Amino acid sequence: MGTWQILARIYFLFSKIFPVNLIYKKAINKLTDLLAQITNEPVIILDIGTGIGETLKYLPVGEKRILLDFSSPMLAHAPKFPNDQKIIADCINLPVKKNCIDLVTCIGVSEYNKKKAVLSREIYSCLTPGGYAIITFSPPGIISKLRTLLGEQIYPLSNSGVNEMMTGSVKKLKAINGSFTLQPSFLVA
Repeated sequence: MGTWQILARIYFLFSKIFPVNLIYKKAINKLTDLLAQITNEPVIILDIGTGIGETLKYLPVGEKRILLDFSSPMLAHAPKFPNDQKIIADCINLPVKKNCIDLVTCIGVSEYNKKKAVLSREIYSCLTPGGYAIITFSPPGIISKLRTLLGEQIYPLSNSGVNEMMTGSVKKLKAINGSFTLQPSFLVA
């Protein structure tokens, strides 16, 4: 059994244990709040870092949903709905056309990526005019440090770091209710 096959099972079990389950529940609540802010029904959705698919049940399905992950063992555990397409790829080199995605979600991925500005530019470039992106960032602190016990390097980002990275990567960015928005819209949890 490969490392990512083992990690897929560990991540799933880890998300059920206190206090991680409370953090996960809070993240899901924030995700559903952000999804409720989307004013147009997304047709094409890209979920970056699908992993084992824990958040898929909260996302719209649209006409087409692309499930993207770097790990084929993780993605193999993700449920697949009729209009879903699974793709193995790196999030800083997205294999999608420019201006073709109505909604991009990137949940629990950015903290594993040191090149956050490249990630945000990749996401922005594939969004349609009026499209949305929901990206989560892990703040510095004990929880982020504990996550390194799972064997992966974590690159946390402070609120000011998120602000700086997003405004440096994408123009016309403004904060609204603790989230960021623009056209295309970035909603950052």
